[in-house]
Amino acid sequence: MHLLADELLGIALAEYIGGSKCVFEYIRYDKKKPGVLSELGPFMDDIVASLIGATMSTIYSDLLEGEGRIS
Repeated sequence: MHLLADELLGIALAEYIGGSKCVFEYIRYDKKKPGVLSELGPFMDDIVASLIGATMSTIYSDLLEGEGRIS
């Protein structure tokens, strides 16, 4: 049986933090599971992936806004 609640929790957290742009980053980290993410349990990996994805997405956006690439 596949867990669905952990995925929904990760998506909800990423969207709460930074909107839909952060959800895409969360999914990218959740699928690849780089570094410590591969060692975490079913719920914790999604929570950490959503925090990392949301943080990285926010950093990318801030950098691109600073360069004038997006408004």
